[in-house]
Amino acid sequence: TSWHVVSDCQNPLIIMWDGSQLESSVVRHDFITDLALLKFKAHQDISRFSISSGTKFGEKVRMIGHPWGEPWVLVDGKVLLPNTLLPTSDSLISIFHAPGFSGSPVFNESEEVVGVLKAGLGPAITTNAKAIRAFLDE
Repeated sequence: TSWHVVSDCQNPLIIMWDGSQLESSVVRHDFITDLALLKFKAHQDISRFSISSGTKFGEKVRMIGHPWGEPWVLVDGKVLLPNTLLPTSDSLISIFHAPGFSGSPVFNESEEVVGVLKAGLGPAITTNAKAIRAFLDE
């Protein structure tokens, strides 16, 4: 998830798709990429997603989150500026950022993670897959 989402939480609460809640702890974070790694004990089998090797301009993406507190909203968009065109750890997507989407995973059509939403006023800024992979490999 995004560091700015959980930076003030001792034990962030994870709400699963079925409404169950899991207490977690922050294992590691990175202020520059705005990423946080959470540790939790699952009461059910949780699918693992692979991390994409990158994105391309115009690639279709999907994001799931809780905009304005709504439960589990799935939205579609496209990559506007892939990580290969930016000198930072960011990518730009055509999904409108709203409060509650921060920290949401962004997936490609192969259900690989291509980013984690971190900011935006209009098109959303994501921490890209390359930065996520580097963060997880630390």
